[in-house]
Amino acid sequence: MRKLYLNFIIQQEAGVQVLILDGYLDITQTTALGEKLDLVCQSEKAHCVLDLTRLRSINSASLGVLINRIQDVRKRGGDLCIGGCSEIVEQVFKTFGFQNVFKFFPARREAIEYFSSKAGK
Repeated sequence: MRKLYLNFIIQQEAGVQVLILDGYLDITQTTALGEKLDLVCQSEKAHCVLDLTRLRSINSASLGVLINRIQDVRKRGGDLCIGGCSEIVEQVFKTFGFQNVFKFFPARREAIEYFSSKAGK
């Protein structure tokens, strides 16, 4: 049996915090996901992009963590959006009806540009 993995990559691009998930997001990683999101989205009015292009699976508990964090970020005047998503993960969002909760962009660059344009206003 092969071991599933998940890599968290945090970087900043054009003043926007980016969290890249690479691998398989299962129940054993939900706490780590929450911690990484807290780190990335900790500032007031945080602009955060979640890049899911290399994420191969996601479970419902992880979706719950994402919903909780986006609510927290929005209460503080910030936002969290999806900048790129694998087809299989996007289908999970749609199955649970969460495609309307998050702003989805085809690529990370477009999500960063979205926040950059908001900052200029």
